Amino acid sequence: MKGKHKSYFLIITVILILINVFFILRSGRWGGHKKDFDRIDTVTAGKSKLIIISSDAKLSKETVKKLAQTFVQVYPALTLRFNPSSSRKIILLLDTVYKGIAGTKGDIVRINSKWLIRHPQETDVLTHELMHVVQNFPIDVKLTWIKEGMADYVRYKIGLNNINAKWKLPPLTQEHNYVNSYRVAAKFFVWLEQRYGGLLIDHLNSTLFQQGYSAAFWSLETGRTLDQLWSDYMFREFRKNQ
Repeated sequence: MKGKHKSYFLIITVILILINVFFILRSGRWGGHKKDFDRIDTVTAGKSKLIIISSDAKLSKETVKKLAQTFVQVYPALTLRFNPSSSRKIILLLDTVYKGIAGTKGDIVRINSKWLIRHPQETDVLTHELMHVVQNFPIDVKLTWIKEGMADYVRYKIGLNNINAKWKLPPLTQEHNYVNSYRVAAKFFVWLEQRYGGLLIDHLNSTLFQQGYSAAFWSLETGRTLDQLWSDYMFREFRKNQ
């Protein structure tokens, strides 16, 4: 009977989630919706659960399996390091209607399935988006470059399929700035971590959760302003590569 109760609970949970997802997408605030779902899979990692809802019959089972494996190996590590109170139930929508590549709102991740079919090795896009689930900062952090830079930083650090996807941090150029965000900011974070200690990014994350962002963070942690740090970074990197 215990097994039956567990199955009923899971079915009810999935139904409630589908209703919730339907109304979120129906609102039109996130690029439209598709009512019909091709398949639903559930995967568990410790106390966390990922519910994968696919509306694309053309998406291969192997790609969905890789996404599930990414969640199992990556999400516990992210929650342990950055936010132990992060959501324990995440919904992944593999959607034919979504026009972007991927996006996250709260604990709902949306990936463009057509893009994923064209780039089947890019399953670590989920690693990036799971970091956004974890970045559930109680104080609104509007500095996109930090949030996106940290998400690509963790993809660089613990992504499972970066090599096969030919995904890497870009060579530094004179045109770059930390506000370019994503991989440019991620590479800056890697350099900062190497120069000022392995806990710098953890301290930044903790500060964002506890106090929100302040430009004073950088001076308190390193003795240098953010712009001074960027100048140091560029000078040392270009000199190293001469």
